[in-house]
Amino acid sequence: MAHANQLKLDTAQGFLAALGYTCLAVEHGAYTYVRFLCPAGHEGCVSWNSFQQGTSRCVPCQTLVRNTKKLEAFRKMLADEGYVLQAESFEHSLTRCSVQCPQGHAWKVSWTQFKTHKHRCVHCFRESRFVPVGRVVALMEAAGFQILSGVDSYIDTRSYLKIQCPDGHTPY
Repeated sequence: MAHANQLKLDTAQGFLAALGYTCLAVEHGAYTYVRFLCPAGHEGCVSWNSFQQGTSRCVPCQTLVRNTKKLEAFRKMLADEGYVLQAESFEHSLTRCSVQCPQGHAWKVSWTQFKTHKHRCVHCFRESRFVPVGRVVALMEAAGFQILSGVDSYIDTRSYLKIQCPDGHTPY
């Protein structure tokens, strides 16, 4: 014999149908559960109270909505600093997404990394640390050093310029 306050199948079907869901079954036990098919075709089962209050319905659809909101928040955070998010999907804050910096460099970064790292684009950071050979030569000559090797022999920070200090010493 059914309890007077137990949920009836036709009541659940009417409520779910109004929201675009299909009620598959009503299960009674310690809690009343509703098995349903959501408008997107996902099958789910949640407590009647959770479904009725809207706190829990179709988990895959709710996850998609939540991730879409996070993706848009990440896109806005990047756009505020001139970056462009190239990813179309987002799983969680540790997912590395393709990003383009204001100078056009493409790289991957997660939401967490972008929020906590001081240096944004790896390529721009490396370029900011690079000192052109002309500036190095100008600084050395301003300090009284004489450049003995040709400036063309300087390739990068692992190559050397042969110099002579104002006292006439040659380091190597």
